Amino acid sequence: DDECYNRIRLRNSLHRSQVLDAFVQHYNFRRPHLSLKGLTPVQRRINYFNSVTDVLE
Repeated sequence: DDECYNRIRLRNSLHRSQVLDAFVQHYNFRRPHLSLKGLTPVQRRINYFNSVTDVLE
């Protein structure tokens, strides 16, 4: 993803994997998304499944 790779000079494949893993963690767990009304993807998924569970009960 350009958002990740344009900021860091990658030294080798191990470094690339480490950087990408850190970026995925940041993107999914800490970075708020405007399209998700300021939630992270993980928060959105938790909210979704909680709402489905409430409907089913």
